[in-house]
Amino acid sequence: MSKGGQTKVPIVVGGVGDVQPATPEVQKLCNEVKAEIETKEGKKFSTFKAISFKYQSVRGGKYYVKVHVGHDEYLHVCINEGLKGYQSGKTKTDEILK
Repeated sequence: MSKGGQTKVPIVVGGVGDVQPATPEVQKLCNEVKAEIETKEGKKFSTFKAISFKYQSVRGGKYYVKVHVGHDEYLHVCINEGLKGYQSGKTKTDEILK
């Protein structure tokens, strides 16, 4: 962690970094887009836990996050200054994609 409790992410300008375990900061970002995803999916998630993420150093920073939403179901969520997109129907072993 860097000063101020923020996640320290290796910077690869324009490139996507390696998969890392989710941090409290990443979970907070996911919590901020949860309601929007629930609306789009037409269902409520009792579990919405960030598992891992990749970071891309672009304007504003972009997070690709694997989120556990219950049972064996996962979402891949792209967050960049708000929700940019997500993929449903993922499993724990699916690689996080761009």
